[in-house]
Amino acid sequence: METGLLWPLVELVALAGLAGWVSELLFDTGLARGLSLIWGLIGVLAGGWIVEATGWQAGPTVAGYPVVASLAGTLLVCLVVKVVGLGLAGSR
Repeated sequence: METGLLWPLVELVALAGLAGWVSELLFDTGLARGLSLIWGLIGVLAGGWIVEATGWQAGPTVAGYPVVASLAGTLLVCLVVKVVGLGLAGSR
């Protein structure tokens, strides 16, 4: 694999991992810790899509993805997962 293609992928995984880790710490979804990377990847893509669709300024970017919007998207994804988990748990 060419290093020109590898470095943006490493940056994207690092951004998604960090965003997922922070979101998991804040919301504690109660699921396996390894899923925080998946929540981060979904949140990074969702945040980038929201910025693209609304035309807002992206701010600082990592690997072409806006950092603040990626964190906000990941927080939203973890919040949805937490609410669904609470709903499935039922009343106590």
